[in-house]
Amino acid sequence: MLQTFERLSHSHDPMDDSVTLDQDTRKKARIKISTDQGQSLGIFMQRGHPLLVGEVLKTECGLLIEVKGKAEDVSTAIATSWMNFSRICY
Repeated sequence: MLQTFERLSHSHDPMDDSVTLDQDTRKKARIKISTDQGQSLGIFMQRGHPLLVGEVLKTECGLLIEVKGKAEDVSTAIATSWMNFSRICY
């Protein structure tokens, strides 16, 4: 299993692999996941600092893994007045 403890804001070197994560998963400090190419990966980051889309993770063996955002469903609320809108959203 690959392990990563280091994050980079960017890199000019070619990426070796990528991980596609949703918002809730990127918030976690410890993540066990498979990369987009199927390799097992353990991500160990400092608590309180979520992973951002576009960041680069550097594994212990020097591989560079790009963090990608997973497409998520979005809800749309429409109302004829602000009072109705606030009731719907509450």
